[in-house]
Amino acid sequence: ENMMSGSITVKGDASQYAGATGRGGLLVIEGNASSRCGISMKGIDIVVHGNIGHMSAFMAQSGNLVVLGDAGDALGDSIY
Repeated sequence: ENMMSGSITVKGDASQYAGATGRGGLLVIEGNASSRCGISMKGIDIVVHGNIGHMSAFMAQSGNLVVLGDAGDALGDSIY
């Protein structure tokens, strides 16, 4: 299942697919997020204090992705 509501804070780095298909709530990553962060997001809000990897927000439908660092290639590719 995916995240529907509430909040999660990761104190450090997150691996691939952090916040994937999330439908609601808030995900805060206080480090870097690997590739495909927020892939196919459907309403979740994601805040990354560091960098994100390639293909992040791929096929995103709704929600917000805030990145305070650098973004990898193909950011937001195929956004609906």
